[in-house]
Amino acid sequence: MKKTGSGLAISLIFLLVSVMLGAYGCGHHYRGTARGTENSHYFMDPLHNIELYAEKIAMTDDQIKKIAELRTRYHKEEIRLRAEMETAFIELNELTHREKGAIDQEKIYKKAEEIGAIRTSMLKDVINLELEVGKLLSDEQYNKFGQIMRKRSSY
Repeated sequence: MKKTGSGLAISLIFLLVSVMLGAYGCGHHYRGTARGTENSHYFMDPLHNIELYAEKIAMTDDQIKKIAELRTRYHKEEIRLRAEMETAFIELNELTHREKGAIDQEKIYKKAEEIGAIRTSMLKDVINLELEVGKLLSDEQYNKFGQIMRKRSSY
């Protein structure tokens, strides 16, 4: 009987954690859009466009290889930061949903600042990735790719 009870308790804990991660992880509080929204630019690979146009801008195999290496390094760091972000949102939730007398505004603000720092780090990583890719391209390739992207984004 105890096994069934503890198994149920563990299942409920996993369910609760899943719900919390969905609400506070990389969902609307974190990214500005619903989790799993594939059409959102927040969820796309920041380098996805460059390879679509590799032939049009005459990228070399070496450039494509180096971009793939940059992408791998970026994705590893992005995964680490997302985990850190989800943990911070869980902790924020714990801080804000305590009994009235146990709420510590300073701790809540500190956690909010931590979340802001993680977001800033994530944004800087995207910027650095794009700058590093830009350095791999010749001036002609860079300008041509910029023209393609401007045409795509104009309405």
